[in-house]
Amino acid sequence: MATPEVESETEDQQPDLSYLTVKQEFKDRNTSNQRPSKIAVFLKWVITLIFAGIFLASLVVNKLTLFGLVNGLKAEKDATVLNYQAYCMCFVLLLTPNILSLLRSLWNITGWGHLPWPNKKRVGLIALSAALESVGLFIVLFKTLTSGSTIAGVSAMQFGFIIPIIFYTIKGNRVFRPLSFLSIIIMLAGSGLIIFIYIKESRSEAWALVGVVVVFLSMFPYLNNKIFKMEKPTAPNHRQDTQSGSINHDGSDSSEPLMQGSSSTISYHTFHSSSSSNMTGIKNVTPDGNNTPPDNASAWKVVLISAFFKIVMIISAIFILFAMKKMNFQDAWDLEWNWSTSDKTCRLVIAHIAASLVAYVTAVFACRTCIDRGAFLMPLLLSSPVVYILLVLSRSCKWLETFLDQPSMFCANSINVEYSVWAMVCATLSIWLVYGRLFWCLKRQVLLKETQLFWYPTYNSVMLEQWMFLNKKSNIEQEKYNNDASRRNDEKTRVYICTTMYRESRKEMQQLLDSIQKISQVTSAKICFESHIFLDGAVRENKMTEFALQLIGLLNDALHINDVLEGTKTWTPYGLKLSWRLPGPNKMIFCIHLKDSTKVKKKKRWSQIMYMSYILDFLSKQHVDRYGNQFDTNNFILTTDADVQFTPESVEALLDLMLRDTSVGAVCARTYPLGSGPVVWYQKFEYAVGHWFQKG
Repeated sequence: MATPEVESETEDQQPDLSYLTVKQEFKDRNTSNQRPSKIAVFLKWVITLIFAGIFLASLVVNKLTLFGLVNGLKAEKDATVLNYQAYCMCFVLLLTPNILSLLRSLWNITGWGHLPWPNKKRVGLIALSAALESVGLFIVLFKTLTSGSTIAGVSAMQFGFIIPIIFYTIKGNRVFRPLSFLSIIIMLAGSGLIIFIYIKESRSEAWALVGVVVVFLSMFPYLNNKIFKMEKPTAPNHRQDTQSGSINHDGSDSSEPLMQGSSSTISYHTFHSSSSSNMTGIKNVTPDGNNTPPDNASAWKVVLISAFFKIVMIISAIFILFAMKKMNFQDAWDLEWNWSTSDKTCRLVIAHIAASLVAYVTAVFACRTCIDRGAFLMPLLLSSPVVYILLVLSRSCKWLETFLDQPSMFCANSINVEYSVWAMVCATLSIWLVYGRLFWCLKRQVLLKETQLFWYPTYNSVMLEQWMFLNKKSNIEQEKYNNDASRRNDEKTRVYICTTMYRESRKEMQQLLDSIQKISQVTSAKICFESHIFLDGAVRENKMTEFALQLIGLLNDALHINDVLEGTKTWTPYGLKLSWRLPGPNKMIFCIHLKDSTKVKKKKRWSQIMYMSYILDFLSKQHVDRYGNQFDTNNFILTTDADVQFTPESVEALLDLMLRDTSVGAVCARTYPLGSGPVVWYQKFEYAVGHWFQKG
């Protein structure tokens, strides 16, 4: 099978983790202790099966109600209530997804008005894709599905898969090309049978299969890649003077570069993690002062343009169709339609729209939560065979005729059943060989955005199953581009660990220092940690208080600082600063800021304001070139409380998420109380509520 989008993860070929902050052995060290419990695995399987059932049922209902509406189009050619109502309801089916996409796009691009719109070339490609899809869907709905029997229509909707299968064979992995060529042969055989069935049932209208091919061309992966290929912004060539006479904050020379504090901004998101800290990113802004927008903002502008073109083209096609059918708009308006749920056509439309929405929402949920193998892929592969079986079996089809109030021609024609079955078997087997392995072997990331999962974050209700197959992002070049575009630059990263402290006990201070000591032992060439502790009420009349002395007394045991007097002592406007280089592979900088309550305001919030200003206005200006441009762009502030215990793995979980996506400005971890007893039980509940309902 050809899979240009997939490289399966084997023991010999591990995924690229070079952008991670801590070496892989940190993860491997505690792998056995981090395996999910049996209850969690059981619950995941249950949830997967539930959503798989919902998705499969929605796809089946979507397809059955579609064919129920198509049977209304096969009514007599005279202008009757049934005939007009069937046509107008089909127009509603075509317009509904695009109207929803238009409204969602307007909502999602709000606030990004400064973002440039697609250029003329991309707008032309968007218009071409919209035209192909609109014209193709009109031909499929009003000609292809009405020209043959119901089971022939189910097979015909698979007819266009030959195009992407050939594309994947040419561009795919050479290892799986034998399977790809086999799938092409099988699909060609199935396509030949479909053409034979349509010629046998309606020789003069067999050309209608072209509509399916046109729709597949509009969803062609190569075309989507061209439309959504983002132009990488060029680095601004601006210079500014550096602050003269600035010195390194620890009194020593340093070649560790850092971005400017004057061109920084902070945004906040939340994320569930096993740590109990918050990490904030210091992000670049463009030269005109605008924040760098998230990648999905541009994608939604593409969706907005596409939805607008589709609506215009569908409305234009409606007028053309009415003229070709010699149907009068005034007659259609004057006819007394029955819009109640007791009407068959109205029920089918409501069921079809609802099933399409439920199917799309379920698909997005399954892909975002990484249960897509069981809850997305398998229902997609099984939906058409299930519908086919329901229509071929006489008992189930008779029940569907009664339930959907359909005429007898809804069920399979015994003359062409054998050919149709073989056509469906060939098409299904070919799709399984290509898309089954393609989506099964995809590398997954949890909680990806809708625009990262699908080319167009919308749905196509007429060919919903085929749209899901082709609209799902799977091209390895596009995935690589997305990862490179959304991931922060692969440069050195600096993390400032900032802690506020005030009269903590010896045990709490020891716990914090132990956590800092573990961080100082991290061996990474791409990351640099600094630790800053801000202690309130630590200096009084140029003398350290008992809590300051208590903290300093723990440095030898916790941080292995043999001689405390070797540090640097600096009197500052806020009190006193003590700094050391910790023993370890990276010689981590460790500073204690002792605040004098008579010189600066006390309490935790003022300490937070103090270290934010200290980092943004001073520290971040110490690592720039002679023009004032920063060397590094990956810079973060890790904020913790004094009674918090954290590990390198917890910090890594936060930092990896920050590095993965440039649109994330901050992540918040979950706090777990230590100890036992009723009070701790209540704290666990309170912390969980605070995390999910306040921070989440």
